[in-house]
Amino acid sequence: MTMTTDEAQEALSLIRRVVNKVHDDTIAQNWGAVMIVTAILDLIAFGTTEVLIDRGVRTIAPFAVTWVVYTALALAANLAVRQKMGGTMTYVERHIWANGLTFYSAAFALVGIDLYALDVERAIELIPAHISVVGAVSFAFMALIDARFFIYTIVFFATAALLGVWTEHGFAVQGVVWFFCLGIPGVQYWRARRRATVETR
Repeated sequence: MTMTTDEAQEALSLIRRVVNKVHDDTIAQNWGAVMIVTAILDLIAFGTTEVLIDRGVRTIAPFAVTWVVYTALALAANLAVRQKMGGTMTYVERHIWANGLTFYSAAFALVGIDLYALDVERAIELIPAHISVVGAVSFAFMALIDARFFIYTIVFFATAALLGVWTEHGFAVQGVVWFFCLGIPGVQYWRARRRATVETR
């Protein structure tokens, strides 16, 4: 029995969807390790920023070094996963990369605007709240992949509201919030990856 052209195309489309679904699940699971690494880097970078501020540092160089190193290490972790996966990017991968790049661009732009438009001390007070809002939007877009990310969207909006009225130690608060909001789903994905690896042996 031979297939018609339409049947063959339908079968091919089904195969592609199945392959992409498996690939996307693997991407998310591999991304778990990146989330854990980034969570730790966030805790360190925001913590370092808080220490510098508390010590009265107001020159740009120490902050720039902290965040350049952070960005380089976070990018290296993401590129390592991309290289490991190989092949062409699927929707999930493109979504993750686009969302991440948009977040970092928006966050750094907001920091620049705050520092340009406001007194330095006032900018330092407001930057953590503004980053929380950008983080909330970023996690809302990630919820298109996994609805559980809406939980972290709510957490970031709540953090933004808190930091809008309580401005003490805002960067330290950011570090802790990012650590848990990336670390918890990261561990969930990492465990799913381990289970999948064991099942395929």
